[in-house]
Amino acid sequence: MEEVLKTLIRRVLGARPAEAPPEAAPAPGADGAAWVREGRVFVRDPEPGGRPAVLIPAPEVQVLVNDREIAGPTEVRAADRIEVIPRVREVPGRVAVQVAPDRLTATVELVPRRVERYHLVDSEPTPDLLLRVVADVELHCPLSYEEMLVRLVEQGVVRGINHALIKELVEKPREGRWVVAEGEPPLPPGDEWLEVPWLKESVGHPGERVDFRDFRRIPSVEPGDLLAVRQPAAPGSPGVGVDGQPVPPPEPRHLTLKAGFGARLSEDGHSVVATVSGRPAIEEYGDVRVIRVDPVLVHEGDVDLNSGNIRFKGNVKILGNVQDGMTVQASGTVEILGLVSGAHIYAGGNVLVIRENVVSSVIQAGPPTAWKELAGLLEELHAQMKQLYQAAHILYVHPQVKAQGARYGHLVLVLLENKFTRIPVLVGKVKAVTDASEVPVPPEMELLWQKIRVLGGLRAADLPDEGALAALMGEVAAVASYLRSQEQKPTDVILKYAANSRIEATGKVLVTGQGCFNTNIYAGGSVEINGVFRGGEIVAGGRVNVREAGSELGVRTVIRVPENHGIKLGKAYENVLLRVGNQTALLAQLSLAVEARLDARGRLDVNALPLEPEAGS
Repeated sequence: MEEVLKTLIRRVLGARPAEAPPEAAPAPGADGAAWVREGRVFVRDPEPGGRPAVLIPAPEVQVLVNDREIAGPTEVRAADRIEVIPRVREVPGRVAVQVAPDRLTATVELVPRRVERYHLVDSEPTPDLLLRVVADVELHCPLSYEEMLVRLVEQGVVRGINHALIKELVEKPREGRWVVAEGEPPLPPGDEWLEVPWLKESVGHPGERVDFRDFRRIPSVEPGDLLAVRQPAAPGSPGVGVDGQPVPPPEPRHLTLKAGFGARLSEDGHSVVATVSGRPAIEEYGDVRVIRVDPVLVHEGDVDLNSGNIRFKGNVKILGNVQDGMTVQASGTVEILGLVSGAHIYAGGNVLVIRENVVSSVIQAGPPTAWKELAGLLEELHAQMKQLYQAAHILYVHPQVKAQGARYGHLVLVLLENKFTRIPVLVGKVKAVTDASEVPVPPEMELLWQKIRVLGGLRAADLPDEGALAALMGEVAAVASYLRSQEQKPTDVILKYAANSRIEATGKVLVTGQGCFNTNIYAGGSVEINGVFRGGEIVAGGRVNVREAGSELGVRTVIRVPENHGIKLGKAYENVLLRVGNQTALLAQLSLAVEARLDARGRLDVNALPLEPEAGS
């Protein structure tokens, strides 16, 4: 190939000595010079006493001086025969066809064949001429249009081919992955869904999501009311793959209905009805829907000395105020429409005080530590009961025991008194923790206690058979699991205004009104304050956003978040302390748009717009 190019260059360009065009006479003793014009090398000889020009070749071209190739710096004269033959560099390309696992698309990975042709760049006369080159790059598709089609067929692609795109890639190749064939996707099925009469929208219908913990609307039902109906799934339709074969639709999603407290499942498993009055609720566990009814207490007036403290196993709604020294305790949500002053509010769910203020009060939303302790006791109790069940079975089927006609319950009582003495102790601890809990335990726990107390005394002898003990074991495990799930369930506090108070929540805290003054907030999630936070402390497990923090008097205000979250303050005064992870920063002046978070190196980065004091102030 190189010999052919050399011959063509000699024929087209001619192989004659390079002569410089006429120019001014050089100074006496001047060195020789060489330069490039229109792809040719010109040489000027030196004056007496000067040195000849030196030609330095580039690796992208072949340089012949008097028919001899040079590889390094070479002296040249005007009479020398100089030929420059550009080289051609080729990089092979690649075409790969891939069919998606679902057979609905075929892609081509294209790397074009690259051809680089070099030519000389013009240069000015210089004693040492280093040849410079530029490349003209050509891209070619490794395959023709027909060859691309053959390659697709070899991979089984026969349907939905984009011929226009393939022709474009052949004519104007460019590197990348391209979808060159598409099948017809199957029509998805309609999943099973729940029709829920007490909600405005159906639950679990395709494309819809409903927050079952929506505290702004509290529906209620009566015994016999229909709570949920499982609607059947609709089958999908098959599609066609790029290989021309049918693509079956996915299987529809099937739901399982279960009835919790205050509800009953129909015999066919398709519907659930209420058995008590109260608030219905739905819990999701994968494809399982548990429907229950929570009793709800609505208190018409104030909580004061006339009403006494309110302690309720369920949700509470207070239509009036909560007065000084009073306590409201609930295992579910607490909603208060009036003022909370000098009171204690404990809730296993959310707490809402969105119309009036919270003054000199304590609000705690989320399961108390007693629930965590109960879960641990029930898990240990379940493990002990499992061993008890196995030991009782071994005795119950023993021939000598059978010959004496011993009752199953009597065997269990003997084992409790002699081998499994830990079980009655655990039952007693469950009762003690339940009674001591400031926040009432869930109804499920109350019902379980009525059943497990049989293991704490002589009534164990009344157990009729193995099935009864096995069922009791299952209920212990279920309640323990429920209590554990509540630990992970965030509960929120939403209020309008707070002063001289303590606010705690396992989830987020949202202050919608004027803000907080001399108040401590402890949240497992984020904290959002649409107003001011002046004096006190915020300790959050998520981000913190506050419109205005601190005061003109420099009152101490502290805000803390974990290392993976940040703090945003619309306006912040001097003496506001920011802590992200274990890094702290104390604001030294009034600032706007304050944003604090850790950088990639774990250092606290605080961005803010400082405000200078007004003149004369």
